[in-house]
Amino acid sequence: MIEKDKETIDIDYVKKQNREVNSLDSGLKRLTIEIGFIIMVISAICTLSSVGDVMRGSLAGTICLALINTVGMVILYYAMMRGMKPLYHPLKWMWIILIALNLLGFVTTFLILIDESLVIVDLVMAALLLMAYLPMGVLLIVWYDGKLGRLGMWMMARIIIVTLLPIAWFLLLGEMGERLLLLLDIIVLAVELIYAYMLRDILVG
Repeated sequence: MIEKDKETIDIDYVKKQNREVNSLDSGLKRLTIEIGFIIMVISAICTLSSVGDVMRGSLAGTICLALINTVGMVILYYAMMRGMKPLYHPLKWMWIILIALNLLGFVTTFLILIDESLVIVDLVMAALLLMAYLPMGVLLIVWYDGKLGRLGMWMMARIIIVTLLPIAWFLLLGEMGERLLLLLDIIVLAVELIYAYMLRDILVG
């Protein structure tokens, strides 16, 4: 009888109504979520080359930029990890990996400040983020519908666009890429803002 009940539960898990997840309760205060979202919005604005270049022009600005790029995302990823805990595929270790990689990205900033030759570490971090975000996005799409499944799709699109588009942009467009830098900035900004909103939406919805 127990085996039969267990089998029924497993079957129920794959039904669409049990796969559709449109909101998560992280247990965190609404204000904490909103602060994380606001910091992510500020981080998105800092992706504009004009803003980022100015901030990287000083030690304090570089540290501030690293904090902005890390804190908001870590807050919302931690909230996602807590919110998904009751689900049948909580992906706890995947969220821990993403949080750890973002924190390592913060540390990488300091390493590059100490020795600019360590910029290769930044490239390694970008590759690791790709390898973490893509399978995470696939798993969210495969296992969930609703807003959580759509977040998985956007998670994959976002990491590809933010990480690889700038490289392809200048390789393919050359000098024209420099003249169209504003367009690249707008695309990356829009992607980051949508991603931040989708995280916020599922956590406060």
